[in-house]
Amino acid sequence: MSACGGAALIGTVLLWPRAHSAHPVAQPPPQPVKEEQARPIAPASEVPSGVGGTMVKTNPQGAAVAVDGRNAGATPLSISDLREGAHQIEIGMPGFEPVSMAAQVRPNEFTDMGLITLQRSVGTLQITSQPEGSDYLLSTAEGDNEIRQGQTPDSITRLPTGDYRLRVTRPGWPAQEQTITIKRESTRVAAIRFGSGTIEVATDPPGAEIVLEGKSLGVSPLSVQLPSGHYPELTARLTDFQSETFSADLSPDKTVVVPPITLKPVPPSLSIATNPPGIPYQIFSGAVETPALQPVRSGETPADIDGLEPGAYRITMGGDRWPTRSTSFQIGASGRTALSQDFPSGTIKVESEPPGAGIFEGDLLLGTTPATIAIPPGNHTLIAKIEGRSSSSRAVALAGDETKSVRFELKAELNGQGESMVSHHRHTPKAKRKESELTKIGRSLKTFFFGKKANKNPSGS
Repeated sequence: MSACGGAALIGTVLLWPRAHSAHPVAQPPPQPVKEEQARPIAPASEVPSGVGGTMVKTNPQGAAVAVDGRNAGATPLSISDLREGAHQIEIGMPGFEPVSMAAQVRPNEFTDMGLITLQRSVGTLQITSQPEGSDYLLSTAEGDNEIRQGQTPDSITRLPTGDYRLRVTRPGWPAQEQTITIKRESTRVAAIRFGSGTIEVATDPPGAEIVLEGKSLGVSPLSVQLPSGHYPELTARLTDFQSETFSADLSPDKTVVVPPITLKPVPPSLSIATNPPGIPYQIFSGAVETPALQPVRSGETPADIDGLEPGAYRITMGGDRWPTRSTSFQIGASGRTALSQDFPSGTIKVESEPPGAGIFEGDLLLGTTPATIAIPPGNHTLIAKIEGRSSSSRAVALAGDETKSVRFELKAELNGQGESMVSHHRHTPKAKRKESELTKIGRSLKTFFFGKKANKNPSGS
């Protein structure tokens, strides 16, 4: 090899990496090497090329993205370090149709896939019932938005996947409800049957009345046939015991045995009623009247009283203007004890001018006009009082069950000058006479010689 040829070869070797990164140049013929120094040369197809990336956006956001079968993240997503060439992009989101597309990656570039709108996945719902012609309502799973209503049988196609609430009704039967799940490209069949089932109820103690929507089904122990469906509120009730509410689900041709219902006794209580109402009462411990014994309860009728211990008591009703009635009674371990008493009475209807007057008998206020007052038979003196007017009295003789009307005309009271205390008008003071210049000079001289006391009546009147 000549000197010129050797220099050219050295220059070519030194410039190899730089030339390879730009434009390929002809290589010199290979030099002979030793066998242990030989290295395999990678084929041209395996030599790394440039890298790039892609951007994936979806509506709605949050869809899972896989590139060439490997999870890459959720949208919106930017993916870098992808080899140039074709890549398979898979997009998926629950409730939406999957998307598969190819992305061509160029070196040192990001390929924007654009906004990808995901389509809801859909299925089909078929609704049937026995008998047909039942009404249905399809709503969202929470029941707050109505989707569709109609009659069975019916088929709803292209229904978005997800959970729904189906309610089917038929007159005389409890409504039947189901939670319906619609899956992608599948058909959900909801079959409703309105049949009859049997319910068996036992209570402790027995003999309780079983009630459904205000209607008695019978007395426990009870076995009764009812239309199939859900019964959210059945009631067992027994005198002197607290009512218990329970539920049951009846399937066609099935028997449901309700767990035994234990009824709790009603706490002891007392109710007092009189005719007319408003009668004073006092309750004493013990059935025998004991002097100086303090009442355990007192008030006016009507009254409902709780918290009395079981045992013997005595009640006194009346007083004031009413005759006194006394009786003994027992408070049991449970249940309500009811006492009632009629008092002979008449009625007085009282009006006054002006209205709003207090009606008294002695010092006892009976009411305020206009008033209807129940009062014992006999002779009564009623007094009407209102501020600023003279009181007025009226004698009334009243028989039992008699009604009388009384009207009071209340006159205004007069003050010391004979003027009405109600419509008294203030006098307008007389205007002072205008002082003349001579009067002013005279008043000034009086002040100078005699002091201010001499001018207490500057008008000269």
